[in-house]
Amino acid sequence: MRSLLGRSGRSYDIEDEPMSGGGEASVFRIRGEDLVIKLYTAIDHANEERSENVARLVSLRSTPRLWRPQLEPLCLPTDVIIDGGRMLGYVMPAVPGNLQPLIRWMLPKQQKLHQPSEAGSLAQRAQVLAQISQAASMLELATGMELIDLTGPNVLSRPSKLQCALIDLDSALLKGRRRIVDGTLRYQAPEIVTGHAFGGPRAHLHSFAVMAHWLMLFRHPLVGRAIFDPNPTTNETMQYGTHALWADHPDDDRNRPLGGIIPASALGVHIFDLFRAAFVDGIDLTEHGDGSLVGPALRPPLGEWARSLTFLGDRIVPCPNVDCFWRGFPVQPGLNACPSCGHRSRRGASLPILQFGDGRGRAAPGAVMVGWPDRPLYQHHLDPAIAPDATPNQPPIGSIIRNRKGWFAEVGAQLTPLTPGMCALSGGRGVIVQYLDFPVCLP
Repeated sequence: MRSLLGRSGRSYDIEDEPMSGGGEASVFRIRGEDLVIKLYTAIDHANEERSENVARLVSLRSTPRLWRPQLEPLCLPTDVIIDGGRMLGYVMPAVPGNLQPLIRWMLPKQQKLHQPSEAGSLAQRAQVLAQISQAASMLELATGMELIDLTGPNVLSRPSKLQCALIDLDSALLKGRRRIVDGTLRYQAPEIVTGHAFGGPRAHLHSFAVMAHWLMLFRHPLVGRAIFDPNPTTNETMQYGTHALWADHPDDDRNRPLGGIIPASALGVHIFDLFRAAFVDGIDLTEHGDGSLVGPALRPPLGEWARSLTFLGDRIVPCPNVDCFWRGFPVQPGLNACPSCGHRSRRGASLPILQFGDGRGRAAPGAVMVGWPDRPLYQHHLDPAIAPDATPNQPPIGSIIRNRKGWFAEVGAQLTPLTPGMCALSGGRGVIVQYLDFPVCLP
């Protein structure tokens, strides 16, 4: 055991053997506390800029005007370990032992090792992704810092419990600063892979889109049947960089996925459009006259992902097949079977589709709910000025109910009939209701 001094003046006793380690740093458990210390293996890994970034993150939780509960998934540093004024590492909360690297929940072969109830449903996965994008987005708003290494290995999760934790935040950078780390190849934006713009902005938005595609569809968005070069190393560079081609590209089928897969369109038009913006428009490496690239500026921001993923959960209905990995699916016109398992219900039902208004007499993009018994209503459903919040276990303010008289929105003691056409929910938010028939079995 040895003791280390924090900038706060606290002394930390750490175990002799590291819990984990890599080329850059090792992580040690602090005795008697739910804390760990990340110690850098070389002083150049703890350079002045990284030290400033870690100090900025340490101050975030203790600054009331900046701290928000939505930042909770971030394993923020709590203290800096110093020696002679230099940063040797930092203290951070220990991650609960039941959380696993997100990559464990992404791959089809891993899914076969878990019961569907353990792996998490599509709705649970979407909410975990919404938590991640929400936390990263709010970090940018609060500090101006971007999580440039926003990848599967740096996110720990248990989707079935709606738990997630973002680790290794010391790679976060102020916008516009040169990147400290390259990131992980399969998550790297094409301009990083090709060396076009090593320090370019918005590369982390590509990384998050890869993570979202992988977690919900169980496959990498740029991996399909296309082989660009017989040399594996060259092929990877082309696949993720110079020749990057979305496997679900609406107008180019050269790289379609192999085997039985769930198409990206099964997630609905709103999520599909975000993926198209990320992997069609967002990977355009054409240069502007000033040398900047066309694609990065077209990638969806994290706040838009958080909003759309939260509303995705409102469109998912349960799949009755107990072996279905999605355990539910977003309903949309023309759907006649579960896209995940192929289950077809013998009966159908007419469900209310609620299109929420934006408060200015127009439809709010993506703000659509499919009525289902006991589906909760939250504050953002009633007030268009309130952004959706992906934080788990929030108390609802109402629900969608169905009885012998039909479908209703219940808020407090007020029941609003969901009759076709325009109606107003409690609080005055306009909503357009229409009914469509779907191959589902109501409880």
